[in-house]
Amino acid sequence: MEVVLLYGCVVTECINRFQNKVKKEIERLTSMNVQKVEVVVKALRFEEKQND
Repeated sequence: MEVVLLYGCVVTECINRFQNKVKKEIERLTSMNVQKVEVVVKALRFEEKQND
């Protein structure tokens, strides 16, 4: 899977949480054991500030 992360997050923590959520959801939907979920960080996105 390819993901775009928000600039400033801790990449390893974000990826680990994402992998676990995806793995659990696939296992829940298919009743199959998931061995591995590969995640590639495609880009970092900067948060746009709102002008008031």
